[in-house]
Amino acid sequence: TTTLDQSIKALFGPVQLRVNQAPKIVNQPLPQEVCLNSPFSLGVKAIGTDLSYQWYKNGIPIAAPMGTKSTFDITSAQLTDDATYYVDVTGGGVCGTTAVGSVPIKVTINTPPAIVEQPINVAICEGDNFRMKVKATGKNLKYQWYKDGVNPINLISGAVSAEYIVTNTVLKDSGVYYVVIEGDCPPSPITSIGAIATVKAKPNLVASTKDTSVCLNTQLRMYATATD
Repeated sequence: TTTLDQSIKALFGPVQLRVNQAPKIVNQPLPQEVCLNSPFSLGVKAIGTDLSYQWYKNGIPIAAPMGTKSTFDITSAQLTDDATYYVDVTGGGVCGTTAVGSVPIKVTINTPPAIVEQPINVAICEGDNFRMKVKATGKNLKYQWYKDGVNPINLISGAVSAEYIVTNTVLKDSGVYYVVIEGDCPPSPITSIGAIATVKAKPNLVASTKDTSVCLNTQLRMYATATD
C-alpha cells in the first residue's frame, strides 16, 4: 500500500521549507584610532535572508566593491579617511526587502610627531632668565630636553614639557639645547634642531673715581674701569 506522503515524494521529490528573515545587526562596527599610513578594518555582523551591505562615509555611499561587503577595509589610512562611517544592511527575501542601519562610528587618523616651531637661539646676561620652547603636532606627545648632546648623560632631569625655563642663569647654562619628542605614531621619536643659549657675564667694576670737590663752573671728569 502506497501512502499519500510517499505519493507526493514520488511526484515532486523532497520539499525544503525556507523561512525568510528580516535583517538584524548583532555586532555593531566599533570606533577606531589609526596611525597615518596604517591599515584599518570596519566590520558588521548581521543575520537575515539575502543580506546586502552599503557602507557610508560622512553620509556618502562608498562605491563597490569596497563599500558593499560586510567589512570595509583600508590598507593605508590617509587624513581623508578621518570620518564618520555607518553601514546599511538590507535583506528579507520574498517577504519584502527591509534595511537596518548601524550606529555611526568615528575613525580618527592620528599623525606622527612633527615640529612646526623649532626652539630659537637666546642671549642673556648672567642672573637673567631664559626659555626654550617648541611647538609640535601629533598624538600623545612626550618631551625630553637635553643640553650639549642627545645622550643619556645630557638629559635634563624634569624637563619634560614643550617649554624649558632656566631662572637666575649662571655662565655654565650656556650651551646647545635640544628636545626629543615622542608620539603614538611612527616615525617617532624626533629631535629638534639645537638652539644656542649664550649667557654673558655681568660687568665687574674694578676701579672708579674717588670723591672730589670742584669749584662752580669748572670742568669735572669722572671715570670707571670694568671687566666683562
